[in-house]
Amino acid sequence: MAKFGFDVAAAFAPQTGEGQANYDSVLDDITTSLLGQPGDPNDGNQDDGLILGDSGSGIGDSGLDFTVGRRRRVKAPVGSSDTRPIADFLAAEIPSFSFSFPFCGSRKTTTGGPDDADFVPLRGFEAILNGAGMVVSDWVSGVGQSIIFGTPDPFSALIYASGLRLELSDCRCSSLSIDFTPGSIAIATAQIVVGSIKDPSAVGFAVAALPSTLDYDVQATVSAPVVESVANTWKNSRGFTSLVLTITPNIIELPDSNATDGIIKEVDGRETTIALTLFADDTSSDEVYEVDQLFSTSDSQFDAVSFTVGTAAAQGEPALALTVSALKPEAIDVTPAKLGSKAGNTVNMVLGSGTANQELHLTLK
Repeated sequence: MAKFGFDVAAAFAPQTGEGQANYDSVLDDITTSLLGQPGDPNDGNQDDGLILGDSGSGIGDSGLDFTVGRRRRVKAPVGSSDTRPIADFLAAEIPSFSFSFPFCGSRKTTTGGPDDADFVPLRGFEAILNGAGMVVSDWVSGVGQSIIFGTPDPFSALIYASGLRLELSDCRCSSLSIDFTPGSIAIATAQIVVGSIKDPSAVGFAVAALPSTLDYDVQATVSAPVVESVANTWKNSRGFTSLVLTITPNIIELPDSNATDGIIKEVDGRETTIALTLFADDTSSDEVYEVDQLFSTSDSQFDAVSFTVGTAAAQGEPALALTVSALKPEAIDVTPAKLGSKAGNTVNMVLGSGTANQELHLTLK
């Protein structure tokens, strides 16, 4: 037996439409070099979509987990026995696929100004946001990038794992969960649903070596911001001991005779939630504020939850900061908690809005 070494890498890129024909051409052309360098290609940088995962999860502490499977239709038993023949092959599939990564700005050093372009996220970062139904654009209220819900196309993924190369098209997130643990960094985990495997497409595919050049650039050399001094506000200013923001698109499967593998996957609704444990506050006799929110009956009675991780970048500083704003969070349940010697509550919220796609605002700045 000849053993060989373990290796893994993952890259993601937006698509400009659905179907394997729209698999990202940059990822498709990757051979010996795979880059994740934010910045202007005219300055020698190239962002292919390579993302450095979180070391706290995944295969070999890579942040990446996936399983390759076989979709099949079982045949009838042989005669009077319980033995079944080999099943009919329907398609190769990816039944489980997750990726965890630091959730922050691109870490690129800002230039003159700075201006909106300095805060454009990494290509792979934007692709995963697209998969959760979010779109990125220049921030109209200041300098930075705004991230809100919209109708983006699915994304492409490229995975290398110890001789295996997988090109995955029409990917979407069945959930994108961002864990803001105080004293640590924000970590996002995407549970990904794959439309189809573009390559390999049949038996006999070639073994693929990991690209000899993997360059994560500032992802590997600049620290993500710590969840500290975030100025969390829900009517009053009070800290949280844990907060998880989760976007859960409802993905359905539809038969389609003209689609690869005969099935398409579409988004048919979403729910966005926040689960947090935070200190109670007695400003203006608000000791029971959280429970009061359960009885709210009009839009005007809901107060925004907002906080900022990191500090907005000045000229020559890395683009790190992220502001989270949930404009109309609807408290669903409240559980009293004891936080050290202080009173607190665990609250589950569903985010809503009377205006389409405005329930959640993320800002890179």
